[in-house]
Amino acid sequence: MKKRSNSIAPKRIERSIQSRFQPLANLTPERLTAMLDAFNAGYLAEAARTWEAMIRRDDRLQGLVNKRLSAVARYGFDVVTVDGDEGLAAEAAAHKEKIEYFLNNLTATNALDENQQGGFSLLVRQMATAIGMRYAVHEIVWQPGDEGLTAAFRHVPLWFFENRTGRLRFLEQDYGVSGIEMPADEWLVTVGAGLMEASSVAWMYKRLPLRDWLSYSEKFGFPGVLGKTNAAHGTAEWRAMEDAVRIFSAEFAAVCNASEAIELIEAKGGANMPFPELIERMDKALAIMWRGGDLGTASGTGADNTGASLQGTETDLIEQDDAAWLSEALQTSVIRQVVEYHFGRGVRPLAYVQIRTKDRKNTDMDLKVLETLSRIGLPLAKAPIYERFGLPVPEPGEETLGGAPVASPPPPAETLANEVAASLGVPEGWVTPIESLLREMKAKAATATPAEWEEFLQETQARLPELLDGLAVEELAAVFEGALGGAVLEGVRQAVQRKPGETL
Repeated sequence: MKKRSNSIAPKRIERSIQSRFQPLANLTPERLTAMLDAFNAGYLAEAARTWEAMIRRDDRLQGLVNKRLSAVARYGFDVVTVDGDEGLAAEAAAHKEKIEYFLNNLTATNALDENQQGGFSLLVRQMATAIGMRYAVHEIVWQPGDEGLTAAFRHVPLWFFENRTGRLRFLEQDYGVSGIEMPADEWLVTVGAGLMEASSVAWMYKRLPLRDWLSYSEKFGFPGVLGKTNAAHGTAEWRAMEDAVRIFSAEFAAVCNASEAIELIEAKGGANMPFPELIERMDKALAIMWRGGDLGTASGTGADNTGASLQGTETDLIEQDDAAWLSEALQTSVIRQVVEYHFGRGVRPLAYVQIRTKDRKNTDMDLKVLETLSRIGLPLAKAPIYERFGLPVPEPGEETLGGAPVASPPPPAETLANEVAASLGVPEGWVTPIESLLREMKAKAATATPAEWEEFLQETQARLPELLDGLAVEELAAVFEGALGGAVLEGVRQAVQRKPGETL
C-alpha cells in the first residue's frame, strides 16, 4: 500500500465553501417533500445541505444530535483478540499490536474545515453523523511508516456524492449529476439510520406553528386602542380624540372628557392557543427519535407516569447499538486492510476493534447481591468489591469508617516457618522440603489403602536424598538431635506433672 495524497482538489473545496446558501429561508412542506423524494432517488445534495442547516439552526435538534454523537465517541476503544486455537495466540497478539498502533496514531479532519483536527474520537463522531444523514463518507489517506500503518481520514460532506445506482459515487463538480466510482481501499462509507428524514418533517411541523405564534405575538402582543367620542367626524373634537389615541398607544397616557372613552382591544382565548402544544409535540418527537425518551415521560399516565418508557434504559440500548455497528463498520472497511497490509492479502484478522460505552453500574443491585451472598455464607474476595464501587483498598494500620485500624497482613508461611526454626535452634533451609513432604503424606494418608500407603512410604524413602539435597550432614544431624531432644524433655515434663493414675 503506497502513501497517497488527497484526491479532492483544494479549488473544489474553496468553490464549495463560497457557494454555500441558506436552504431554510423559503422552505415549504411541498418543497421538503420533493427534496426527500429526490434523496431517496439518489440525488443527495439538496437534502444534505438542508439537513445540515437544520441541525445548526434548531436549538433542540442541535442539542439532541450532539448528545447522540458524543455518547458513542467519548470512551475510546479496545482491541480484543479472537478466541480460538491456542496455536494462533502469538499471531493474534501480533494482529492486535498492529491494529492498536493504527488506531492510536490515525488522524481525522473535516474536508471543508481543516481547523477541525483530532484522532480516534473525532473519527467516530464523524462516522456517527450517519445516524442522521444516512451516510458518512471519509476519504482515507494511508500513511505507511517504519513502525506500522496508519492513515488520515477526511470527512467529506454528503453533497459531494450521488447514490443513483445504489452505491455512492463521487461528484467531481458541485451540482453534478453522475459521479465516478470510489475504490473501497480509498473511502470509508458508514451507513446509519438516517433519522434526519423524519426529523426534517418534525422540524417543518414545528416551524409552521412557531412562525404563526410569532406573527400572533407581533400583532396581539400589545392590546389595540379604541377611542370613542360623540363628536362628528372631522371636527376639532374628533381630531382631539385621534391625537389622544395616538398618544395613548405610544406613551400609554392620555386625557379626555367624561363623555369620551378609550378602550383596549385584546385577543381572547390566549390560554388555549394551539401553537405551544404543537411545538412541544414536535420537540418530543425529535427527542424520542434521537435519544429514545421524550425527556418528560410524556407517554406515562397518572401521577407516577405508569406505562412510561424509562428513558435511561432506552438511551443505554441506543448507545450500545451505536457502538456495535460503528465497530463493525471500522472492522470490515478499515481493520481488514490494516491486517492484510502487515500479514498478507486474504489473511483473516484475529483481533477486532470494540468501541467502548459507559459502564453503568447499578449500585443498589450490587449491594443486594453482596448482601445475599454474604448471608448464605459464600466467601467473597474484598479487592474486587472495592474495585467495583471505585473505593481505595485501606492500607495496613489506616483507620477505617468503623474506627478500627486495618490489621497488617500475616507474614508469609515460609517466614513463619523460619522463625519457628530459629526459635528451636534449627538451621534455616530444612523447613520447605520437610513441610512439603508432610503435606503430601497427610493428603495420601487420607485416601490410600494399606498397600498404597506402604508403596508411597517406599517411594518417599527413595526421594529423601533429593528433598534434603543442599543440607549439610552436620546440620541435618542437628535438626534430628534438636527435635528428638526436645521431644524427650517434653515427655519427662509431662510425666512429672501428670497425676497418679493418668497416662500419657
